[in-house]
Amino acid sequence: MPGDVPAHLLVTGATGFLASHFVTAWLDRHPSAQVACLVRAADPAQAAERLDAALRRALVEQALEARPDSLLARATALPGGLDGTGWLDAVRTWRQAASAGAELHVLHSAANLSFRAADRDAVRAANIEGTRHMLAAAEALGAASFNYVSTAYVAGDRTGAILEDERSRPPGFTNAYEESKWDAEALVRESGLPFRILRPSIIIAHSVTHLMSSMSGFYKVAETMQQLGRVPHNRDETILLPVPEGATLDLIPVDVVVDEMIQILEKGGTTLGHAFHLTAEQPLPLMEVLETFTPLAGLKIGRLPPDAAEGDKLARALMSRLRHYMPYLGQVRRFDRRNMQQAGIVARTQLDVASLERFVSTFLGGKS
Repeated sequence: MPGDVPAHLLVTGATGFLASHFVTAWLDRHPSAQVACLVRAADPAQAAERLDAALRRALVEQALEARPDSLLARATALPGGLDGTGWLDAVRTWRQAASAGAELHVLHSAANLSFRAADRDAVRAANIEGTRHMLAAAEALGAASFNYVSTAYVAGDRTGAILEDERSRPPGFTNAYEESKWDAEALVRESGLPFRILRPSIIIAHSVTHLMSSMSGFYKVAETMQQLGRVPHNRDETILLPVPEGATLDLIPVDVVVDEMIQILEKGGTTLGHAFHLTAEQPLPLMEVLETFTPLAGLKIGRLPPDAAEGDKLARALMSRLRHYMPYLGQVRRFDRRNMQQAGIVARTQLDVASLERFVSTFLGGKS
């Protein structure tokens, strides 16, 4: 952030996995910073309780639990949601108490993450209208920047090289979540506010502790395969899946995402007005991932021959249970990181298939 004036943050989604890790890491890295967290709650006491639990959990997952009090004392919970801006006065009061002269930056991370078609209206209300309300709040508060946590999968059904500042709408989207994030990004760009768009790919656990409180995405796939692997006769079969040649899986540990987010914000004005792919430097070959971790779940996986009409009964059962996630297991694309490189941001660690095995074994071990 510019100068030596402490920059303060207004954060949404801080009770969630990614933003809770961001808040604790930001406070650990900036000893004079204050963070206000907008929390869905009936009253201030409930908001404080929810935030405290989330941040303490994040500290454990980051192996920072030895020093919580000095960090948590600088995180303030404010009850409020994305359905309006009735909480603005509470933010102003907090800001005055924290430091009236400090810049305020907004990190909008809260979102409805559902992939279900039945949840389309709720997803769009939270992710599009909620973003509209947060933009109005940022303008009213005179925020120095609006930092929007989107997803790399606003790429929709594009293949090949996916550019960070691509402005044309994809031909189609896998689900309402992707589409809502694309539409919300458009609101951010058109708002006239100084902005950054942060696009993580598939977030997994912390790269050191391998701990993760969220159970979705890649871990939902692993859990589903473990459940099938517990059925004795399934272990004697090889499940053949229709994996395209060259398909990859873009996974990134939460601490790597957070570190890159913090670096982007710390660059100040040089990173404004751009989108950034918080993605793997080199995505992992999907078949290598499946062949490495599925034995841990008690299954054997193979590639379905290109001329085969469909998989066997077990493969069809697996794909049905993973229907919301299957599109992400067949993508041939690469997320370009040119903006990251030009900003001088380099991934702190490179995930490979061998190290991924430790993430999966930790997760499956905890589920057994």
